[in-house]
Order: sequence, then structure tokens, then C-alpha cells
Amino acid sequence: MTALESATSDLPALLLARAGCDSAPLLEGTETFVRKARERGVDLTLLDHPKGQHGFDTRDDDERSRDIIRETLEFFVRHLSL
Repeated sequence: MTALESATSDLPALLLARAGCDSAPLLEGTETFVRKARERGVDLTLLDHPKGQHGFDTRDDDERSRDIIRETLEFFVRHLSL
């Protein structure tokens, strides 16, 4: 949030994976973060797991978790490769 509220113009691409069954305060916080990032025009990739619990990447062995893990790895390759 601090970086989003700063005057810097060179924010990196961001990835946010969120679990739909997370606690209300976490979901509200991520929604605020997403809104502010979009207002700033940040390159934000948002990956939702509507039925996922906190830590779904290790706790929910389902297709959506696998999709999000795959998309996350592709994000790293795209944005961190030389």
C-alpha cells in the first residue's frame, strides 16, 4: 500500500492470488489493494480462487489451485527473465 500511495512512477508488475474463503479483513484489504493498484494503472495480475482457503496453494488439491500455481510460475518467467 505504501508503494501504491507514493509518487513513484516505476512500480513493477504485480501478482496477487487470493482465496475466496479467506477471512473478511484479508478480503477487504486485498480489495482495497486491487482498487488502488488499478487506479494507479499498475500492471496487476489478479488470480482468484473463489472456493480456496488461506494457503490454498498447499492445502486445496484442486484444478483451480494448480491453475493458479501454473499462472504464477508463468508470471515469474515473463517478468523476471533476462
